[in-house]
Amino acid sequence: MKKPFSWISVFLALMMLSGFGVKQQAKSPISISTAKSAYSLGETVKMSVKYTNISSEAISTYYPSGQKFEFIVKDENRKEVWRWSRGKMFIMSIQPFELEPGKSVSYSYSWRQKDNEGKFVPAGKYYLTGEISIAPRVRSQEKAFTVK
Repeated sequence: MKKPFSWISVFLALMMLSGFGVKQQAKSPISISTAKSAYSLGETVKMSVKYTNISSEAISTYYPSGQKFEFIVKDENRKEVWRWSRGKMFIMSIQPFELEPGKSVSYSYSWRQKDNEGKFVPAGKYYLTGEISIAPRVRSQEKAFTVK
């Protein structure tokens, strides 16, 4: 039995690919931070990502899924060690995102220094990146921290 053709699916796919309805200011900054610049082995690393609308107009776009943010930790060789979303599943639905001038959105997480395989990371220098998962995604600069 053939499945009926869905014009709604085609319309939504074209909307997402074309960026329809996306009004975003390129100069709005995203920042990444940790509570400290150095941590002891096994100590929880508190991290935050913040996106601020510094323009005079609202940013109007959408989240293409249920994922709102991302954190990525890389080692000193810039190899990914840990990704917040790894192993998680997100609802596949378009959700509106609106950010008024001067307003911010932020997300925080406490990382237990475990890699993507669930093993504790060794001492060393690490780099944290954060993202706000709107369309198109907005990524921060790297923030270095050490584990001693």
